[in-house]
Amino acid sequence: MSDVTPSIAPGILAGQVALVSGAGSGIGRETALELARLGAQVVICGRRLEPLEETAALAPDLAIEPIACDIREEEQVDAMVDGI
Repeated sequence: MSDVTPSIAPGILAGQVALVSGAGSGIGRETALELARLGAQVVICGRRLEPLEETAALAPDLAIEPIACDIREEEQVDAMVDGI
């Protein structure tokens, strides 16, 4: 997505928090990066921490926080949301 000229005003999501699951790769990763570029504080989750950390490392100057969480496990989701 970095080759695409954004049609949304930079910073439009400033002050907002976004939660993206499956952000360790593919569409989830690109969605998280784009939301962060638009100014959101982005929490990314997935079952494995390493791919999430790779996503966050792609944009170290943006607010992206990786959290390992299996969204199939209600207790893990509750703990993550409480932390956010």
